[in-house]
Order: sequence, then C-alpha cells, then structure tokens
Amino acid sequence: MRRFRTKLRAADIVAAVLLAAFSLILMPVLAKERPADHVIVSGIGDDVIPDMRFSLSEDTVAEIRSGKYTLVLVIEGGKARISESDCPGHDCVRSGPISKAGESIICIPAGISVTAFAERSSGDGAGGTDGIAG
Repeated sequence: MRRFRTKLRAADIVAAVLLAAFSLILMPVLAKERPADHVIVSGIGDDVIPDMRFSLSEDTVAEIRSGKYTLVLVIEGGKARISESDCPGHDCVRSGPISKAGESIICIPAGISVTAFAERSSGDGAGGTDGIAG
C-alpha cells in the first residue's frame, strides 16, 4: 500500500483562514432570530385538538385541555409560557418562555405543542410573491 503525502501550500492556509473568518462574520447574520408575533397551540400524537392561535402582543391567560390534562398558557410581555400543568413531570412548565420564531414548548403527556411563529411581510424580503409565482 502506497501512502500519499500532501503538502500544504501557503495559498491553502490563507484560503482556510479566509474561509474561517468569513464563516465567523456571517454566522451572526445567518443565525439572526426573528421575534415571533403569535403562537399556535396544537395537538400532537393521538389527541386531536383544534389548533388555537394567540397573539404575543396581547396579554392572555388560556386554559388548554387535552385528554385528561389541563395546561395554563400565559402570554405576557411578548412571551408565551406554560405556567401550570397537571401532567406528570411538568417539563412544559420548566421549559420557560418562548418569544422567537421556531421555539416550542411541548407537553408529551398532554399531547400539546406551543410553537412561536413570525408573520412574513412583503417588506422584509421573506414573504410576498416572487418572480415565478407572480
């Protein structure tokens, strides 16, 4: 078996350093978290409950019943959290508040997920119509 040895040239090292620097500069831009403007409560698994939508701009307290469990969803200050639950473990209560698009609170025993979403507006480049769709 023959072994090949490659020699790193100065250009290879410079390219690697530039690529790493470029990645570090772009990381905060690409990882920018969008603030959510609403949450959707939906059923997961076998428990089917109608989806419920709540605005994060209005303070709200909602009781959510699924199967034999009851959860209390509290929205205040633009954040949503589960404040009380009679499910075992209380992981949903301990998960803390959500306020960024894509964040979720999940209660497996109750079969409930609370997911934060951001509306897409045509002014931010993330929504509206594109050239193909018209």
